[in-house]
Amino acid sequence: MTNHDETAAARTTPPAETTRSDGGPDHPRGESPWAFPLRIRTRRTLLRRHDLGDAADLLRFHSDPEVTRYLPWPVRDLQAVQETLATKVDQTALDRDGAWLSLAVEELDSGRVIGEVLLCRSDSAHGVAEVGYAFARDRHRRGYGTEAVAALLDVAWAQLPLQSVVAHIDVDNAASRHMVTKLGFREAGHKDGSDVLLRYVQDRPGPSRTTELG
Repeated sequence: MTNHDETAAARTTPPAETTRSDGGPDHPRGESPWAFPLRIRTRRTLLRRHDLGDAADLLRFHSDPEVTRYLPWPVRDLQAVQETLATKVDQTALDRDGAWLSLAVEELDSGRVIGEVLLCRSDSAHGVAEVGYAFARDRHRRGYGTEAVAALLDVAWAQLPLQSVVAHIDVDNAASRHMVTKLGFREAGHKDGSDVLLRYVQDRPGPSRTTELG
């Protein structure tokens, strides 16, 4: 998944209590190394699990052809949004290869869901995950995508057994390509079997900032 946001955003806040993907508080090491928080707070947003009440907000950008033009799904009407939302509310655990975690991006000031971020457990044997994202057009070029995806990646690197994170981006989506490059991804050719999707890779970073959880 891709978006058009290309503005840098603040990424430094102290850690707080976590809500893990098993629904409980932070638990001792030794349990699933792929457990992931379901609430991550940034300066302007809250990344949280989806709720069935998010349908109207998701419809604003799932139905927008300017948003979906580079995404792997078509323009959706309300019924289609409700159907996919019913799946998203259960995408809360990276419990196997191929599993997707889907989090709504809620704008703190308005309480509105303005986007979504996703993380896939692609290849646990090699420590590979894939990131995806989409944002409402009226929030493009305001740094929301950068802010939310950076926070997701900060937590992923801190808590998951990763060696690399990949993003697949349409060759014509210059803004999204620019955004992931600013986040430290490098272009690594085309996605296998695709002439239009480029593969971007972020390797394990050194010690970095912390992101507020909860």
